[in-house]
Amino acid sequence: AWAAARDIPPEALTEFHLAGYEQHLTDHDYTISPRTKAAAARMAWNLGVRTVPGWPGRKLAPPGDPRVRILPPSAFPASFIEDLARYQAEATAPTGLDAEGRPRPLRPASAADRAHKFRWAASVRVGQGVAIESFRSLADIITAAHLRAILLDIRERTGVQEDWPGHARLLAAAFLDAARFQLRVPAEELAALEALQKRLGAQHQGLSERARRQLRPFDDARLTARLFDLPEALFRQAETERRQGRLTRAAEIHEAAIGLAICLIQPLRRETLAQLRLEQFERDRGGRIVRLHVPGS
Repeated sequence: AWAAARDIPPEALTEFHLAGYEQHLTDHDYTISPRTKAAAARMAWNLGVRTVPGWPGRKLAPPGDPRVRILPPSAFPASFIEDLARYQAEATAPTGLDAEGRPRPLRPASAADRAHKFRWAASVRVGQGVAIESFRSLADIITAAHLRAILLDIRERTGVQEDWPGHARLLAAAFLDAARFQLRVPAEELAALEALQKRLGAQHQGLSERARRQLRPFDDARLTARLFDLPEALFRQAETERRQGRLTRAAEIHEAAIGLAICLIQPLRRETLAQLRLEQFERDRGGRIVRLHVPGS
């Protein structure tokens, strides 16, 4: 259905489109693991290629390690990484009375996320053939030309035509913010970045109609009660799986139960939830978890 809605015929389906489907799930779906769902779609497709005579298209290769797409700090000139650290320090510093300064400082977590986006952006450009040595400072990546090339890369990988994914809008906003408040780029360059951001369209405010439809069943108090009881039910199911020797399945269910239990109390982004570590959970003398520390929240 996703491919058909974008006029992608079966015989033309490629790994780029499957990556776009995964990104669509990440941005617009409440699936716990978009990567797992996309992998299941790939395996089902490949099964059809192997077993169904006349199946259109070809086998789809599994994606490479997603961590390879962003180069490590050590791969870049030291001055570039130092400038990213300087950006974080300046972006989080208390603002003065400068009329051209940022209205309020960024939270440390937000500044770190944007610095990560800039390194990712530079990594994409290196993958497109730009010499890594050319990135000596933040100003070397924050340009309209680089942003345009990266957005075209996103379009090619995802198959998007009009409804740009959220991460593309966030990247454009981060570029524009750094250009305006940190780098103070010339007016002509700033106008070019603003024009690119406008091309992406306005970020949707509030819940989409699709999200409202998905949440509407919880207007029923009985379903809401079942939702809040679900973590405990999942914990019991995980224990049953463990006793029957299905340890991997038990761990997966237990992980989902913990994630759901946390989000029912304190909603977190998927990335933040995945990065939680045991030392962030504070326990009382009886061993019960009484507090969760999330940096930057």
